[in-house]
Amino acid sequence: MTAKGKHRTNVLTTQAIKRLAGPKRYPDGGRLYLQVDQTGTKRWLMRITIGGKRRDLGLGGWPTVALANARKKAAKIRLDLIEGIDPIQNRRKA
Repeated sequence: MTAKGKHRTNVLTTQAIKRLAGPKRYPDGGRLYLQVDQTGTKRWLMRITIGGKRRDLGLGGWPTVALANARKKAAKIRLDLIEGIDPIQNRRKA
């Protein structure tokens, strides 16, 4: 059991992801989630807040985007947010 107020990070493993089923959002920590749809499709989401508005930013589907790559993408997005860079606007410009 984790201490109160502590947020766990790197919760998911590749083996655990393979076994996940059912429509649900599974947290990995650091605002990174694996969304499993009704059909069993798995995709990575990053939950961010921009201008007081909560948004879900897609990072790609699993297994095309592996767990390690999803964590790297999420870390870059967190750094961008700290620097005041809007990742959604960057995506639209590109």
